[in-house]
Amino acid sequence: MSGVGSRVQGVKNSFDDDLLTTLCEASWGISANDLTDEFLQEQIHAITDSYQNHVLPPSRVTDYFKSCNLLIKKYGFTSFFEGEKGIKKKCKLLINSLPELLKEKVKNEIGYRSPDSRTSVLKLSKLINQQALEQVIEDRALKRSKGPAQKSKPRDQPRPFQNKKRQANKQPHQPDTRPKKLKS
Repeated sequence: MSGVGSRVQGVKNSFDDDLLTTLCEASWGISANDLTDEFLQEQIHAITDSYQNHVLPPSRVTDYFKSCNLLIKKYGFTSFFEGEKGIKKKCKLLINSLPELLKEKVKNEIGYRSPDSRTSVLKLSKLINQQALEQVIEDRALKRSKGPAQKSKPRDQPRPFQNKKRQANKQPHQPDTRPKKLKS
């Protein structure tokens, strides 16, 4: 029995270190040093249960936070993002790097309802997840509302671009007449 036990790897050791650090910081609000295998198993079960309930985990947002952490680590800026001021800078960086529409929604939410998200990566992550989910729902609803309208249009109508095909064969190619720079 001791041979089998020595081969079993701990749950914590089976995770990618960067992903684990990101999940601790942005999803669980716990230090990576304080993690236990039991806590990780609970989190894994919660994620798999959400799959069974047809609720996908916020993997894009987690990947976004992980990419930010990797870039900070890669270029040696970890010391800039430590402490209270560092967390504020990191939150600002994360907000300003979002896609425009999502950034606008997150900034509005921070300004009116959740100002403490400026100083907490965990709260910011939850806010971005919420806003991203709302945006996906809005986009799906918009596609559904446009879908039947587009299908009801007759396809026999000529499209404007069909008559404007490139006329490369009719016009001869004209050489470049700009003066060329001489290498000195």
